[in-house]
Amino acid sequence: MPELEIMRMVYMGKFMKFFVFGIALLSLTAIAAAEGNESINLTTNTTQEEPAVTVEEPGVTPPPEEIPEIVDFKLINFTPTETKQGDAMLSIDVENTGNTPLSNLIPVIVARGFSTYDVVPINDLGPGELGTAFVSGNFNQAGGILLTIKINDKLFYKQIEVESLQALPDTEKIKAEEEAKQKALNDSKAKLEDLRQKYEMLENESSRKKNSYDLSQVNLENLKRYMMDAESSLISEDAKKAEISLALGFTEYADQKYRLSNAAKKPFLQKIKDNLVLISGIAAAIITLFSFYELMKNKHKTIYKKVTEIKIGKGKATKEETTEETKEVKIRKKKKN
Repeated sequence: MPELEIMRMVYMGKFMKFFVFGIALLSLTAIAAAEGNESINLTTNTTQEEPAVTVEEPGVTPPPEEIPEIVDFKLINFTPTETKQGDAMLSIDVENTGNTPLSNLIPVIVARGFSTYDVVPINDLGPGELGTAFVSGNFNQAGGILLTIKINDKLFYKQIEVESLQALPDTEKIKAEEEAKQKALNDSKAKLEDLRQKYEMLENESSRKKNSYDLSQVNLENLKRYMMDAESSLISEDAKKAEISLALGFTEYADQKYRLSNAAKKPFLQKIKDNLVLISGIAAAIITLFSFYELMKNKHKTIYKKVTEIKIGKGKATKEETTEETKEVKIRKKKKN
């Protein structure tokens, strides 16, 4: 019995050794397999994440990348948005939004009551550039009109308001225009009166200075003409024309006032020369008076002399008559005796 127990214990010890060794071997095998899978996954991931490296040969330039061609444009602006019935010119602003130069952008406009008779296209338009095309035509209908604008293969739509030539007059607008016109006329009348007063002051100052100052550069005729033109325009109720004449008149007034204020004094000899006619006239008048005085004096002497002679002649005649009468009386007395 003791021998059997010893044998069983020996076999059990050997079995335990083989069992532990088997478990250890299985564990090592499992660990080795797990590490192999991780290594394979790591290698696979690294291979997928690394970009492909292109080895360039020395002296060889890689071909440039091709940029796709973009052909596109858009309508930026359209004018006018309002016009009157009849002929009109429409302008169309176009921008090249692509990367390719454009050429021969010809606008075609189709609309109710609109007919085209001339087109100015955009000949060349580079990328990012802005160009303008023009379309001339005629609107024979009034109201809101939708325009269909075709440029190459693209369509655009714009609205335009066409005013009728036979539209009824706007009474409020006419009234406002009349009030504005009347106000303009009243303002022009006040300006004309102010200009007249300035002209009179200028004329008085010119008259006061003309004998002592050189006023050869001062001339008020143009100023007077502008005032007459303004007055005529106000009579005909032409406010715009009157305003123009008044503006010219005030400019002329300022110019002549400056010339008059800066006129130089005349030298003494110049004063004598300028007044030579007046001095000559005065001298001639004095000489005429002296001549007339002498004439009258001589005439008086002549008349006095003649009167005296007549008186003396009458006295002699009286004495002779008296003597003859005395003789006749004496003869008669002698005959009686």
